Amino acid sequence: AAAAAAAAAAATTSTHRKKENHTIVPIHFLPSSLQTTPKSTMTEENHDYTLEVPTPPDFETIGQLQYYAFKEKLGKGAIKKTKKMYEKYHKKYPQKLQHCRIIRSPTDKKVIACCQLMLKGDPSDDLGHKLVPGEAYLEWIACDPAHTGKGLGSKLLLWAEKCARETGNNRVLSLSVMKSNKGAVRLYERKGFRIVRDPHHDDCCDAFFESLIVFCCLGCKYWGVHYMEKPLQMNLIGNSNL
Repeated sequence: AAAAAAAAAAATTSTHRKKENHTIVPIHFLPSSLQTTPKSTMTEENHDYTLEVPTPPDFETIGQLQYYAFKEKLGKGAIKKTKKMYEKYHKKYPQKLQHCRIIRSPTDKKVIACCQLMLKGDPSDDLGHKLVPGEAYLEWIACDPAHTGKGLGSKLLLWAEKCARETGNNRVLSLSVMKSNKGAVRLYERKGFRIVRDPHHDDCCDAFFESLIVFCCLGCKYWGVHYMEKPLQMNLIGNSNL
């Protein structure tokens, strides 16, 4: 009887241990097929982002995106100013609006990335950039910080290059970037852009006075601007995690 009781006790203890071992298995040890991912995350990761021409309801959101990307440069009232500028494009310069592309969030349809290209015949931006023959100019490009690392910037750059190549006799795609923004400079270099002498300045005095204007408006942090070009016959290179 004592032996039978001991055997029963051992069986009970063994069963109890098995139950305990089962209950403490961490979820990350489960097969991946049994694990779940939140629906919103799956939607974001698997979504094929498409580019669109903005419409009037998007103009204020574009202003917000531009402001939060460049708020140290734009100052107060920038969102309203950008909205009015795009309303002007919509009414008076529809071709300029055709040279803009946005990307929306697949979940709430909010604009999460945008770029504006300037081609021959387009009005200049607020800084008064004037195209030289054969130049297509990327006025600005921005991505919502919550959506970086998804290749949205690279997708917009690819579109800008394709549009510039197929419109007119453009031989280069150009942009301007603050010298202090070394991360952006390195990124554009990986995409095939190179720092060159700005063809809009005839001499060093012009370049100096432009830098002086930037300094007076934005402070010493933004002293100096790099002018970068990419020949349009080249393909975009580098990683796509902009």
